[in-house]
Amino acid sequence: MNFCVKTLWMAPLLVLIAVWGIVPALAAGPIHTNCTNCHAIGGAPVATNLVRPLSGLCMDCHAERHGSGEHVVDVPSTFPQAALPLQAGIMTCVTCHDPHGVAAALLRLPGEQLCTTCHDK
Repeated sequence: MNFCVKTLWMAPLLVLIAVWGIVPALAAGPIHTNCTNCHAIGGAPVATNLVRPLSGLCMDCHAERHGSGEHVVDVPSTFPQAALPLQAGIMTCVTCHDPHGVAAALLRLPGEQLCTTCHDK
């Protein structure tokens, strides 16, 4: 298994988080602790060095999040918000979720506050 340097210093912290149950998403498995699941080997672990398009990476593990009742992604945002990142003006999974975050469901903002950043209701 290939682990990046970030994983080495984060491993004890992630174990404690998983044991305490603070972040169920991280406790469920090592996907967010192995850089090479998303980032190409040999390059910097940045958004421009992914092994495949961003939302495709998310769907590899979260296929159940695609379909009716789910928020659409890979569409131009009509609500450009400084608080939420866009990828060249496109809304992706990481607009609302931080794949390196520690909040519940890896949300960038708390629950309803996240939705109302762009939506009235």
